[in-house]
Amino acid sequence: ELNDRYGEPPEQTQRLAAIARLRIRCREHGVTEVGLAGESVKVSPLLLLDSEQVRLARLYKAANYRATTHTVTLPIPRTAGMGSPRLRDNELIDYLVAFLTTIKPPESLDA
Repeated sequence: ELNDRYGEPPEQTQRLAAIARLRIRCREHGVTEVGLAGESVKVSPLLLLDSEQVRLARLYKAANYRATTHTVTLPIPRTAGMGSPRLRDNELIDYLVAFLTTIKPPESLDA
């Protein structure tokens, strides 16, 4: 309805909404820190069950999970093939939301 009335929101507004979605997803998963470290993103603490660790290894082959610190280090994917820039801004935020949803689906949070 907002789009009908006011048109497409500016990029800054879309980015704020994307950040809000990421913060909500992080809160649902108990994540308190998401930070860039070079060409990767560190997400912590993220307590993963054995089955979720297997899912992480299968779906995100280059990801690294440290069980002692409950930290996932996830390489930032590229926009296309080799040599292309890495995801940024809204695309990176959407990727992280999808990552958290895939690794720990909402129904597993109630358990």
